[in-house]
Amino acid sequence: LSDYREKIKKDTELCVKVAASLNYELTIPKSGNNQSLREFVFGPLNLPVVKHTPKDQPSLDNSVLEHFTAELRPQSKEGFFINTLSGIRSRSTAVNYLEGYRSFWLDHPHSDQWKILYSRLNITGTDTLRCSSANPNQQNISKKNNFNLRYLFGPAPGREWWSLDAKNIELRIPAYESGEPAMVQIFEAPDEPPYYGSYHLLIFSLLHPDKWNPDDPESLLKCKDKYASTWYQWTKNGNFADQYGAVSRADCKGTAD
Repeated sequence: LSDYREKIKKDTELCVKVAASLNYELTIPKSGNNQSLREFVFGPLNLPVVKHTPKDQPSLDNSVLEHFTAELRPQSKEGFFINTLSGIRSRSTAVNYLEGYRSFWLDHPHSDQWKILYSRLNITGTDTLRCSSANPNQQNISKKNNFNLRYLFGPAPGREWWSLDAKNIELRIPAYESGEPAMVQIFEAPDEPPYYGSYHLLIFSLLHPDKWNPDDPESLLKCKDKYASTWYQWTKNGNFADQYGAVSRADCKGTAD
């Protein structure tokens, strides 16, 4: 926690210095956005408005930052500012999660070096095929590059962890129910190129034909690693959003930008 807080402080100072170099006195919010940040990004920093919030303000949500990250050169002043701002947000989110875990953990009965979390799982907590989790929610533990909170968890001394995965069960059931041959074939031939049993790779291949070579059987599989935190991850997020009935931000009451 102390390392993240110190890095947030230093990165905030860097962002303020970038703004000062463009003759702007920037105030970075502790979370989310504020008018000062919007004015700087779409004013002196001269970045284009990608989308608007429900209140018709230029949006600077995470999807917009991801767009800028993919489009800007990291060495440019604009790219440096956006990457630094993204780091501040990611670390701030990680700090909030860590503080949440600490509020729920209990002492380990056999080790003063370990803590225990007893999350609540509800098998009927969603309208989809997934459980819900609470106190704390262990289904949203970050695995982002440089902010992977999953490294905090592991088996206590003398214990083992076993990973059980139903392998895309949320996608398999609708595929077989629909009877769509292409969808069924993905799961019937999990070891065959080019999709190797991955629905996400199939959709990626359709959305991004310029990023893989159909003449190379391993090309799509390579994309999974190459674009693990960008285009492939965004495709995967979109697939699950469609599967679980995601709605636009404007339709989410009480949702802040």
